[in-house]
Amino acid sequence: MGKPHPMALRERVVALVEDGHTHSHKKHLQAAELKRPDVALARQVWIARRQPFMRNALERMACIDETSVKTNMVKTTGWAPVGARLPDHAPFGHGRTQSNASSSTRTAPATPI
Repeated sequence: MGKPHPMALRERVVALVEDGHTHSHKKHLQAAELKRPDVALARQVWIARRQPFMRNALERMACIDETSVKTNMVKTTGWAPVGARLPDHAPFGHGRTQSNASSSTRTAPATPI
């Protein structure tokens, strides 16, 4: 059995909404660690103590961001005549990860670390 036509699927969703169905089949996943007592306590401390402190000390706060790119993200397939090779080029890096980290504060823009 193939996939239903998008319009048929849309009509089914509209019919479910019109009939008063309020539940969806989508899941909202959360980390299982949230159920652990030590993690729950740490979250309560964070919300009750650390957040108000940080709200009053914004000049001390810095945001650190790290981003990376995989250098092997190259398409490995293509079309060529039977028996012939398809030459192509890949960027330097040999499939490694190149990372970049930077920080920014309220008064200073992002600066590399």
